[in-house]
Amino acid sequence: MSANQAEILGLEHLPSSAGKVASVLIDSVPAHLSNHFEYLIPSELEKDIKFGTQVKVSLAGAIRNAWVIKVSDTAEYDGVLSPILEIVGSFSLLTPPIYEAMLAIASSRVGIVQNLIRSAIPSRNLKLESTFTVDLPEESKLKERDLVSFSHYEAGEAFLTHLEKANMPRAVWQYLPSSSLTTFDIPSLSDVVYTTVKIGKSVLIVLPTTKECDFLAQSLEESLGIEALVIHHDLSPRERYRRYLLSLCGSPKIVIGTRSAVWTPLDNLGLIVVLGIGDSSLVSQRAPYTPAWEIACARSRVEKCALLLGALFLDTWAARVSTTGFAPAILPSRELRRRKIAKVRYLDEFDMEREGNANFSRIPPFVHRLISRSLENGPVLVSVRSRGYIPILACASCREKARCCTCGGNLRKTKDTLECSLCGKPQIEFICPSCGGNKLRSLQIGTLRTAEEFGRSFPKIPVVVSSSEKQIFDVVKNDSRIFVSTCGAEPFAEKGFAGAVILDTYLALNLPFIDASESALRDWFGVVSRVRPDGEVGLVGHVPTDISQALLRWDPLEWSLRELSSRREVGLPPATWMAEVVGEKEEIQLLYKRFEGIKAPISLFPPLRLDSFAAERARRLTPALEPYRLVLSSPWKYAGEVATFLAQQRAELSAISGTRLIIRVQPRALV
Repeated sequence: MSANQAEILGLEHLPSSAGKVASVLIDSVPAHLSNHFEYLIPSELEKDIKFGTQVKVSLAGAIRNAWVIKVSDTAEYDGVLSPILEIVGSFSLLTPPIYEAMLAIASSRVGIVQNLIRSAIPSRNLKLESTFTVDLPEESKLKERDLVSFSHYEAGEAFLTHLEKANMPRAVWQYLPSSSLTTFDIPSLSDVVYTTVKIGKSVLIVLPTTKECDFLAQSLEESLGIEALVIHHDLSPRERYRRYLLSLCGSPKIVIGTRSAVWTPLDNLGLIVVLGIGDSSLVSQRAPYTPAWEIACARSRVEKCALLLGALFLDTWAARVSTTGFAPAILPSRELRRRKIAKVRYLDEFDMEREGNANFSRIPPFVHRLISRSLENGPVLVSVRSRGYIPILACASCREKARCCTCGGNLRKTKDTLECSLCGKPQIEFICPSCGGNKLRSLQIGTLRTAEEFGRSFPKIPVVVSSSEKQIFDVVKNDSRIFVSTCGAEPFAEKGFAGAVILDTYLALNLPFIDASESALRDWFGVVSRVRPDGEVGLVGHVPTDISQALLRWDPLEWSLRELSSRREVGLPPATWMAEVVGEKEEIQLLYKRFEGIKAPISLFPPLRLDSFAAERARRLTPALEPYRLVLSSPWKYAGEVATFLAQQRAELSAISGTRLIIRVQPRALV
């Protein structure tokens, strides 16, 4: 506890206390109290308290949980120290390498370490701790294998060579699907895991979904003969904590898990693999909103282990780390792409003019021809942007969005009724407040309406819908059916889909996000990956040439490098470091004035009041009644200095007014 902290708590300066001293991080405190405090260790607890021990302490009259991050013989503070009250549990759950990585993430993301600890370590189960034992399974013999799959990628063989010599290689990897049942390249991943385990190291693999974790664990056990420990949010709290303890005690060689599993401690960690980088499922929904791949980078630096970040689509973030030299790219060869990826067909403006006006419709004639050909060989996948029937409507006269008269939400049309998409109230009639019109037109067509249209076009073919409301998880059989799906809800086919159609491309490319184009490409790469190599994919709508060519040539990195260069010219992330701060008007204006005096070169945008929908989202995280937003950016060279200054200002404002600011680094949207 420093003198400043003592003043905050109202403690008097008294003679120093004797005995060992613990520096602790107190959980669930405001930003200005997020630094470490010093507490006296009672003599009866000295032998049990060490780094990572969870304890209970008294702060301002309240008993709080805290984490021990240092034990020393002397205190920095020369006054009387409060004693630690008790130890919580019998395991030290926080390890020094994990804590050091958390410090790096909290610094770069302007976060609070306590928030990272809370999301990283599962809830304790004291009853389980009292009976927990490490039951080591019989040592499984690693199956020998020829490392040929990963060597087919450019620079793949060199990565394996460095990995075998424990040289800690790092790379971003554009993988290709190895079968019709997964988007991952399981044989190539098995080569990487085999090489790591063979030299006595452990492996941590992070995936977007629980289903993918279970599938990969089963596949690795079949190919390598070693059982992997799976940790994800579908497990019960007790079972998840038990598996965390197994990892902490150094039992497993391979750990596979979802987003939060990236913090799992492992003994003799040799390799961290994150597959699906760029997927929103891998981004934490709690402050500081850190993606799993950034955490993996921090752990790789701290624990000096190898790193492999993979995706079907390498986005601008991957392009940046590959150009900086931190993680060079491992790419599929041209021959490998041709052998494994379906042919993509796209009608440009010249082709559409040549075939007539009908090709400018939402479902042009060439789509029906493509589906007819593909249905002769198996199922067909149709990717639609929106779920429902008609999710967004507008006035037919003035084109203003049709909104609910009660809450202002968008009106949508189900098959039989007109209702609000937010409050769900039915609308008896619609009168446009702008022009007085009472007729509606659709702005978007959903999965149900699309399925209805294809049902009329192909009356003898079953049409099935898969969306977030009713997703199909079973593997699709190889029969003639049409599957209409939203992005992310596409099922897998037994032998791969015979064909696919991507609709509503204009909607995906015109979303109000900085990364709208790369998010669209990421989704489209996922659709194409579900089609068998001899299948056919139709891309419908007006798509810029550079974007369509990235998909047709299956070369996302070249597009991402050009996109990164364009963003650098206008100062957008990830080419630059950017932060968005949301809070009360007075605090945001004060923060704006303080940033005007910083020496580091920054671009500072004046505070703006959030619109109604953004403000409503912000109020869920901050008590601000009228939230304002401040956006600032800086070259990466000065990112650390700017982030530190922003963290200091947040702590000062928290101490003065108790305000809580929402800080997002590298935000997706600026509107």
